[in-house]
Amino acid sequence: MRLAKFAAAWCGGLIAFFGVLYVVATEHMLALAELTSLSPTGLTDVRVMYGALQLAPGLFCLASLKRDAWLEPALGLATITFAFVPAVRILGIALDGTANVYHLSALCIELPTCALAAFAWRGIRLAGRSRSNADPGGRSISAGSRSGS
Repeated sequence: MRLAKFAAAWCGGLIAFFGVLYVVATEHMLALAELTSLSPTGLTDVRVMYGALQLAPGLFCLASLKRDAWLEPALGLATITFAFVPAVRILGIALDGTANVYHLSALCIELPTCALAAFAWRGIRLAGRSRSNADPGGRSISAGSRSGS
């Protein structure tokens, strides 16, 4: 459970942190990716698509730290998020030939974070299954003992 909570805190904190940065320091964040000279409408849209769409799952992952029932779905969300972000980044690098320090640095954060979330998600799912297979006394019920053998 500690690993699951650590992973949810790490993933949620990371996603929410970058969401906040894209809301409050939009032009600076875009400059890091060499996106400049956006119109005010473009900046607002970036705040929504990069800020809000990162804040919501980030806060959900962080909220799962207080609600154990949310921990498994939060880790699933984090795993899927941190699988798709680097996958699309790698696709972009392949299509556009943009393997630079910006993208490679991001991949060095995104890929291990995906592995952490996936490992923690798997662990909490397996722990949930083993609890559901235990009898009220806490002993594990094997398939043979269920059938009366």
